[in-house]
Amino acid sequence: MHSKRSQPRQHHYLPRFYLDGFCDPAVLGREGKSVIWVYEKGKSVRRSIPGKEARERDFYALEKDGARDIQVEEWLGTVEQHVAPVIRRLRDVRYELSPAEREWVAVFVGTMHMRTPAGRKLMETRVGPAASRAIKEAAKDLDAFRSLFQSISIPVDPDFDLEDVRKGILEGRGDIISERLDFKLASMIHVGRMEAEMLLGFDWQVVHADGSEFFLTSDNPVVSALWEQEGGMTYFHMGFDVPGVDIFFPLDRTLCLRMKKGIEPGPCRVPDRGIRYFNKATVICAHRRAYAAKQSVKLEKLFNRHGGKVPIESVQPMWKGKPI
Repeated sequence: MHSKRSQPRQHHYLPRFYLDGFCDPAVLGREGKSVIWVYEKGKSVRRSIPGKEARERDFYALEKDGARDIQVEEWLGTVEQHVAPVIRRLRDVRYELSPAEREWVAVFVGTMHMRTPAGRKLMETRVGPAASRAIKEAAKDLDAFRSLFQSISIPVDPDFDLEDVRKGILEGRGDIISERLDFKLASMIHVGRMEAEMLLGFDWQVVHADGSEFFLTSDNPVVSALWEQEGGMTYFHMGFDVPGVDIFFPLDRTLCLRMKKGIEPGPCRVPDRGIRYFNKATVICAHRRAYAAKQSVKLEKLFNRHGGKVPIESVQPMWKGKPI
C-alpha cells in the first residue's frame, strides 16, 4: 500500500509499460530516449514520452473517510505487473503462453476495454443502466442480491448494510447505488473480468510484424469487429459475445493479439499491408488519440480522415446472449 505522501495522483489508463512498447526505435537508437508520436484529429503529430500520455488525475481514486483510496489503481497495477513480462516473451515467435499467463492476458485485455475514458463512458451510457436493471431484479431475493453485489464489488467493499440497500432498491431508490463512484469503478473491473472469461473461450493468434511497418495503438485500444463478407461491410464496437466477432489488441509495435473463434491459434506473421489494415481499424475505433512508433504524414492524414469514426456509443456489450 502506498503511503499518503507517495500515492500517485496521475493515473495512466494506458499503462506506461504498454506505451513503452510503441516508442520510436530510431529515436531510441539515435538519442537514447523513449519517444512516442501522438496523433489527434485536426492537430499536427507531436512528439511525447509515455509518462506524460494517456493519464488523468485521480482517475481511479475514491474518497473514503476524508482520505484517498487507490485500491482500484493498485489492483490494475497488479495485473500490469503480471502481463508486462508476458508481452516481452511473446516477441519470441516460438513462445507459447501457459494457462496462467493466458488468464492474466485475458484479464488485461478485458480491463483495458473498460478502464479508458471511452470505456468509462461506455459504463456510464450502456453498461451502467443495464447494471441498474440487474440490481433491481436481484433485489427481489436476498441471496441473489448478496451474490450479485459481492461479485460486482471487487475490489471495493461497500460501507453500508446490504439489507438496508436491498429494501431501498425495492422502494425505488436503487439509482443511488449505481451513481456511487466506488460502485462504478468496481463495475468497471467486474465487466472487464466478465469479458476476460469470454476471451478465454476464443482462439488466439499472436500476429508478428514481418516488414518495415509497425502496429500502433490508441486511447481505446481493444478493437471488436464483425465482417460482413457478402456486402463488404465492417461493424465496429461489437459486443464480445456476438457470434463471429473478431477482437484485435495491439501488444506493442511489433505484436498484435487477435482473438476469434474458429481461427488457427498460435503465432503468425503479416506483411506491411496487413499491418496497415490492423492500424486503420485501430484508428477508426480510437477515442481521441493514437500512439505510434513513427512520425508519418500518411498516419496523420489517416487519423484526420478516420480517427474516432465509429463512436463508443455504438457498442452493445453482451453476456451469454443478453445485454450486460
